[in-house]
Amino acid sequence: MTPSGTCYRLVVAGRLSHLLVDTIDARFGAAASIRPSGSDTAVQLVADQPSLRALLTLLWDVGHEVVAVTACTAGPERNESRSR
Repeated sequence: MTPSGTCYRLVVAGRLSHLLVDTIDARFGAAASIRPSGSDTAVQLVADQPSLRALLTLLWDVGHEVVAVTACTAGPERNESRSR
């Protein structure tokens, strides 16, 4: 997926599993950035609303609590050391 659209920042309670990080990377590619944020995980996504909904559904399906979803002003910074 090519990064284009609105920037969204999601805060997810706890850490994401290796498998989930790999799944997000496979589905959203450079449009998503994942990194630790205290004891939680921050996910930035530059995409349209259907893609945001797909990410939210994925997180809910695997049992993660989404703490916050906000619009952000900058695109995601690609994090080479992905949170695992």
